Amino acid sequence: MVLITTRYKMIKAFIDSSVLFTMCDSLKGASYELLQLAQQGYLKLITSQYVLKETSYSLVASKKLNAAEALENIKQLPIWEIVDIAPHEYLTALHTTPDPKDVSIVASAKKAEVSYLVSFDRKHLHLPSVEKYINAKAVTPDIVLKAVREANNR
Repeated sequence: MVLITTRYKMIKAFIDSSVLFTMCDSLKGASYELLQLAQQGYLKLITSQYVLKETSYSLVASKKLNAAEALENIKQLPIWEIVDIAPHEYLTALHTTPDPKDVSIVASAKKAEVSYLVSFDRKHLHLPSVEKYINAKAVTPDIVLKAVREANNR
């Protein structure tokens, strides 16, 4: 019997709805490339039911029906870990961001013990208070791409 192991350094990244939206809406760009790297085993993608619902609603509301269908397909890929939080975890994270809609994302990222919170929401999530609370960086997809490449000499 031959045991095949990966020699890649796996990075864990929490994907918020802004990144998931662009991942579904375009077959190019840094967000979509994260999906490809996850399928190759370089990256563990983590999100929450809250993010999945928010993204689905946003895609339908913006009349991006092909992208909404893409979301349904992407959700089925075995590259996702879904993390959800208890009410007390939400309450503990309330102080981290000015937007109550983003507290669930922060609490979920903390619970998942990620290396990165990946978001385009610089105003509410790319904050020192968020990064300190989750003990990880809040970044855009291009930063994660660079980190994966550096960690794996790509």
